[in-house]
Amino acid sequence: MKNVLFLLGFGCLFLFACDDATDESDVRTSKTKLQENPEDLIERMPGIYREYYPGKKQLKIAGPVDDEDKRHGAWESYYENGQMNSTTYFIHGIKEGHSIVYHPNGAIHYVGEYKNDQKIGLWKTYNEKGELISEDEF
Repeated sequence: MKNVLFLLGFGCLFLFACDDATDESDVRTSKTKLQENPEDLIERMPGIYREYYPGKKQLKIAGPVDDEDKRHGAWESYYENGQMNSTTYFIHGIKEGHSIVYHPNGAIHYVGEYKNDQKIGLWKTYNEKGELISEDEF
């Protein structure tokens, strides 16, 4: 008889614990629903594209677009802390011209040129201290 009562009590405790876990997962689900829709992080205006990190406080990437919504001109990207990540030039969606990428600390990571979406000329790579570590010819 004691075993039956023990099992019955344990079963009730288990059911209540499972019910609490379900409520907790519902809370997590509702929090997830409150997260931003990825489309809410993008702004499109005539000739301009901007994308933000979640929270819409920090710009992630931005640049001009042509009539077909292809990248056209200088595009800039940023780290989540607001530090510049890169600048690359485009002509109708194709990398064309100067490109520079930065380390998170702001030091230059690498620089070079593109022609028709292909690396050309001398590309220089630097470490986080700003010291030249390699040069590659394309």
